[in-house]
Amino acid sequence: MRCSQFKKHYSEFRDSLITSPVLKREMEHHLAICERCSRHNRAFEHGLYLIREAGDIEPPSGFHRSVMRSVKLNARTPEPVVPAPPAIAAAAMLAAAVAVFVFEDNTDSFDPGAQPIPAAVRTLPQSVPAPQIDMITLTELQTFTPETRIPETDDEEEPADEQASEAQ
Repeated sequence: MRCSQFKKHYSEFRDSLITSPVLKREMEHHLAICERCSRHNRAFEHGLYLIREAGDIEPPSGFHRSVMRSVKLNARTPEPVVPAPPAIAAAAMLAAAVAVFVFEDNTDSFDPGAQPIPAAVRTLPQSVPAPQIDMITLTELQTFTPETRIPETDDEEEPADEQASEAQ
């Protein structure tokens, strides 16, 4: 094992987090034969010993107040989020629409080898006239009550020859 590999896994080794028995043996072996890594390990253990022996350390008086003052002085207030002006939003929407139109995949719409579409398929459906609907004015609507009856009208006019035969 090289020293760089030892240092890479050293924290896990010290915390007993290495699960691979092979890696654990290599780390122990390297620690036993490498003077430099052994010296590093002893310095680390000495630092841990000093921390344990120091016990609880009380901060100096005014420490908390000093830290809180520093936090308040260095705190930044977030800048409010300002929505984009309507003109910019409209321009962005227009740009998006143009992009969709320009970059739309039209490869399926043109095939030079395709057969022409028959005329019967190409014709558009004919429009059908809408049925006659009686219109009502706003004034009539405002005066409408459930008791109001809507006058019935004949939707279809009788043909001229039927009217002539009834007259006879």
